[in-house]
Amino acid sequence: MQKLKVKFFEDAKVIKGYCRGIILDLTRQSYKFVPNSLVDLVLECDGLSTEEIKKHYNNQYDSVIHEYIDFLIQNEFAFYADNPSLFPRMSLSWHSSSLISNAIICDKQSNHNYRVISDCLDQLNCKGLQLRFFYPITDLELIDILKEFVASKIKGIEIILPYSSSRTNSNYHDLVKLNPRITSFFLYSSIHNDVCFLDNGRTLPLCHNSNNIVDDNFCGVIHPNNFIVNKTFFCESNSYNGCLNRKIAIDTNGDIKNCPSSEKSFGNIKDTTIRTVLDTLLFKELWKITKDQIEVCKDCEFRYICMDCRVFIKDKNNIYSQPAKCTYNPYIAKWQGQKGYISVEDWLIVNHVE
Repeated sequence: MQKLKVKFFEDAKVIKGYCRGIILDLTRQSYKFVPNSLVDLVLECDGLSTEEIKKHYNNQYDSVIHEYIDFLIQNEFAFYADNPSLFPRMSLSWHSSSLISNAIICDKQSNHNYRVISDCLDQLNCKGLQLRFFYPITDLELIDILKEFVASKIKGIEIILPYSSSRTNSNYHDLVKLNPRITSFFLYSSIHNDVCFLDNGRTLPLCHNSNNIVDDNFCGVIHPNNFIVNKTFFCESNSYNGCLNRKIAIDTNGDIKNCPSSEKSFGNIKDTTIRTVLDTLLFKELWKITKDQIEVCKDCEFRYICMDCRVFIKDKNNIYSQPAKCTYNPYIAKWQGQKGYISVEDWLIVNHVE
């Protein structure tokens, strides 16, 4: 066994943070915390035998090396191979055939022309759509809107709307039958705080939240529940902004933006086409800002699985500023509310870091 080489699975990616790392299992869509010394071993010793790995560390940490290798093998992050070169490295390149991959439409009885919007998104090969309603929309209104996307190229539609005690699961079933592209419902101002699933032959969550959401300021929250662990998002996050890349938003007034929460508008959907906006270089300037460029985030072990908000940031004059709604301190590996937590700002002061 000693002559065999230790080869790390290409869908098991190690990410080094300031004080700890994680191993992403892109197949199982999960992650495990590991010490940074294990991350270094994976990065430096892929394709070496156990004895070669020991020599790499001058035979100083033999017991730890065996412990690390056993952990990697047992968790199927690595395997033994006669010829590791037969297993090429996974490409981190990311490509999309869509000029716009996902869109957000916000509605506050603004009388959007959804047929025009649907046609515009189809021309750009948009695949994901989120509809946000900030008023008690009726089933008939919702049905009329969904009809405009029945023949579209959209693959998934998320719907955010206020909770209504008069709307039953049967009503949601009917909406899904009308447009099977619906992937989830998020009901705010609810009397519940839970998630149930519609029994329609597939997993379709009905999320209840008691928060009273009246506008787009609710987004941009950084939380483990919002982490995305899969190969597509990981590759995209290595080269692009995980939140704004190839995204378009139409706010309640019809203004076309990078994000509905953004102050910058690039025209109104009533007199400007989305394609025209895409030809504006300024609109795409945020697309390629990665977590490796962002203050604090570049030191965080979660950086490639975390959606990054460039609208709600701590310093409005610095586009590379940390997300304002992030309550994680990677320098002590603690979330706000955990024992021993201090803010990033306080940590920087205590440790005399400018």
